Amino acid sequence: FNYADFLMKDHVYWLLDKPHLKKIVERKGFNWFDLNDYLYQLKNLFLFKTYNIFIEPAGGIIGGVLIGERSNISPGILKNFQITGLTHILAISGFNISLIINIISFLVARQGKWTRFLIILALIIIFVIITGASASVIRAAVMGGMVLTVKTLGKSSQILKIILLSGFLMVMVNPRILNFDISFQLSF
Repeated sequence: FNYADFLMKDHVYWLLDKPHLKKIVERKGFNWFDLNDYLYQLKNLFLFKTYNIFIEPAGGIIGGVLIGERSNISPGILKNFQITGLTHILAISGFNISLIINIISFLVARQGKWTRFLIILALIIIFVIITGASASVIRAAVMGGMVLTVKTLGKSSQILKIILLSGFLMVMVNPRILNFDISFQLSF
């Protein structure tokens, strides 16, 4: 395993030990980082409510299943998930994107198809950002978005073509994932 090649697929060319950061200028006006902070606060509010509604270990497991947050799951329970081969349940995947698409479709069923499409697409993007935009989440969002687009256009969805097209698009964006991203390889 070549760790340097693995990092290069994400355009990481340098690693710093004990970096020192200094704020030089504070930006004024709209800042994407403010939006990111807001979404991070939304994620924390969701987790806070989940942990208050469900006692442990259920709260931590629900946080893991719904948004991939494992920090509140005890090490013993995580080990049990690993021993039984069920850690994939705690990973964000197409299941989560499918839930978003189906639940929101139900909730906004009275809207026009394009309004419904835009609402669902926006919520998928927000979900990707909230969960940290890992490669597996982006993959699931691309595939879910493609299925949503095909259904909105009224076409029959041929899942093999959607999977191949989404894989092709992701490789076009970053060809290194083909050789150096094991989760991409396992997804396909």
